[in-house]
Amino acid sequence: MDASNDSPRSSGSPGTPTPYRAGPFWVALLAAAVTWPLLFVGGLVTTYRVGMAVPDWPTTFGINMFVYNFWTASWGVYIEHAHRLLGSFAGIGCIILAFWFTGAAGRRTWRAAGVAVVAAVALAFGLITLAGTESFLAVIIALGVAGSLLSLWYAVIERKGLPALGWLALTAVIIQGALGGYRVRLNSTDLAAVHGCTGQAFFALMVALCVVTGRRWQSPTPKTADALGLRGWTLGVAVLVYTQIVAGALLRHRSLGLEVHSTLAVVVLLAVVAVSWMVIRRRAVYPALVPSARAMIALVVVQVTLGIASWWVLRPFDGIPRPVTRGQAVVRTAHQANGALLLAASTILALRASRQLRSPRAAASSLNPTAPAPRDLEAAIR
Repeated sequence: MDASNDSPRSSGSPGTPTPYRAGPFWVALLAAAVTWPLLFVGGLVTTYRVGMAVPDWPTTFGINMFVYNFWTASWGVYIEHAHRLLGSFAGIGCIILAFWFTGAAGRRTWRAAGVAVVAAVALAFGLITLAGTESFLAVIIALGVAGSLLSLWYAVIERKGLPALGWLALTAVIIQGALGGYRVRLNSTDLAAVHGCTGQAFFALMVALCVVTGRRWQSPTPKTADALGLRGWTLGVAVLVYTQIVAGALLRHRSLGLEVHSTLAVVVLLAVVAVSWMVIRRRAVYPALVPSARAMIALVVVQVTLGIASWWVLRPFDGIPRPVTRGQAVVRTAHQANGALLLAASTILALRASRQLRSPRAAASSLNPTAPAPRDLEAAIR
């Protein structure tokens, strides 16, 4: 996940090399860097149970949230409002990414974007005038539908991966913001849990964008035979980590599944250590995978430690509500936020494994020139 000094390579079709563009990488990195504090502050909101400290949305006590003075507000209002502002900054980053990726892919890509914008305006107008939908909700629905269809168009029809990812990120941040907003409007704990889970997935998506826009991803890398099946194992670990995050959200928001969460923690620990050890012991064969594998081991150890500490500070489990101390808040929120970093590390490892390792089918194709070559992930993302 960097812009290291490797030689540039083609980002288009073979025979049409284009220079590496650092701009999208830095915008993606900035958006990801904003998203992690967003998750941490959102975790504080949950830990302190102040999700309804500001009872309206998208305004703050009836005032435009960008001009509301929250510096002298109470602690609950302060962190809830800061969470909203950080979410807005992440959204701005996704808007820049979507249009930047679209522009970098060539003039033809703007046609579909223009049609999507017109369709979104028409859909919003129809929802407001014909269905009587609230204006703000109609705009959110129209943007979400248009962004989703545009992402599918770029991915399936035009086979342009980066514009597809850019519009997917923009659609995801719109949905994420709407989930957070309607959690407040409906005062729904269930929506709060969903909002927490999708926030972690959105962070993983932003980290993935950092990887695929980095110079190292676009640098020539020889394919290595995937003799150990690491492509599947690393993907499985990433899915397992996210499953544990979902279980943690249910525990934090609904006080459900302590046994399930604890059991999954042991499974995640064993899986991370096993897969990381498979990579590290063969560091000479998989050098590009070693940093992510080491990061996963370090983060899973921290995660388990923070999980035990979180359990300890919540004692006694007698069901009597108690004020949350600063130490408890830091430990519990750090546990949730470190889980996002563990998910990011597992996502990077899965992407790099797919980038560097050659599937058995691809290996068979290389031995049989008449066999159709499988579509490469790197080529699909261009």
